[in-house]
Amino acid sequence: MNVAMKTRIIIIDDHPFMRAGIYTYLHKEYDLEIVGEAESGEAAIQLVSNLSPHIVIVDLMLTDMPGEKVIKTLKKSHPTTKAIVFSNYSDSTHIKNAYKAGAFGYIIKTDPPELIKKAIRDAMLGQKTFTKLVKEKLRNFEDMDTLGKLDQPLLSES
Repeated sequence: MNVAMKTRIIIIDDHPFMRAGIYTYLHKEYDLEIVGEAESGEAAIQLVSNLSPHIVIVDLMLTDMPGEKVIKTLKKSHPTTKAIVFSNYSDSTHIKNAYKAGAFGYIIKTDPPELIKKAIRDAMLGQKTFTKLVKEKLRNFEDMDTLGKLDQPLLSES
């Protein structure tokens, strides 16, 4: 029997309600599997070491360290695990710091929910996902490399 591989995901957020909401939204998807949750950076780093997920969904404001530090640490220790930021922060500083740390996508918590699914599936195809607002904040970033489909709209953006 040929079983399709599921994308293994860890949710990293210090708010239990957010973790539960993300889990509830994603867990019924046929190709996605939530393999763990962490409420702190240290717990996340340990969990990734133990479970080897394909994707981590990371909030930037954790109790023990910034999400950017988690992303940077995981990029060094687990280079095939891709980090997607899911944050309230839409300012240039947070976006650029996350990008420099190695974020493979950046979704703002006020974006349409389907973007998180798109970001996960795109990451599995090697494509970065940044919303229109995030792309605008990164356009003038001098160290910016490719943002994937920079000039193509995401979903129904206007």
